[in-house]
Amino acid sequence: MINSAQPAFSEVIKVKDGVFYNLEGHAARMDRTLRHFFNRPLSFALSPNALPEPPSPGLFKCRLVYSEELKKVEYAAYSFRRINSLTLVKADEIVYSFKSVDRRAIQRLAASVETDDILMSQGGAITDTSFANVVFQGPAGLFTPASCLLPGTKRELLLRQGRIEKRPITVADLDQFERIYLINAMMDLDDRISIPLSALNR
Repeated sequence: MINSAQPAFSEVIKVKDGVFYNLEGHAARMDRTLRHFFNRPLSFALSPNALPEPPSPGLFKCRLVYSEELKKVEYAAYSFRRINSLTLVKADEIVYSFKSVDRRAIQRLAASVETDDILMSQGGAITDTSFANVVFQGPAGLFTPASCLLPGTKRELLLRQGRIEKRPITVADLDQFERIYLINAMMDLDDRISIPLSALNR
């Protein structure tokens, strides 16, 4: 069991047909988290050999729960969440710089709207949805907000690959864009989990 006095974190890794995706990015985030909270590095190599054998074939979510030590590894079949609409909400009090297992404040915000999910802003700057980073499509290209709450592993990978650019995006900037894509460890741009700007409730 995780000591309730210690902060607890999770890491979600995409596994498709027995193949783990972006393990290097996930290991880097876990290492940053452990160094920040416990002043220690990740103590094991995050590799297929270090994890229980995943189910195959199919798409699965591998979820690691950890504090100072790795506490749990579990696999669950994954299907994409249907997102047809978002509501823009102010989230000035939300702090989620690390992937904590405690997501109650975000979940309460998401439960307060009637659309499929929320698009959060802080001080007028766009951040994330309740479970994903966002990428805005416009005439000038694909952009992710510089002010995201949690720098996701997929977001970091797409930035390194040069497929998206990072820039400040405010509520006032929204009309410059045509479409909003949702991305996270399980969802890539190519999966096209997205809505037109017209489906954003403001």
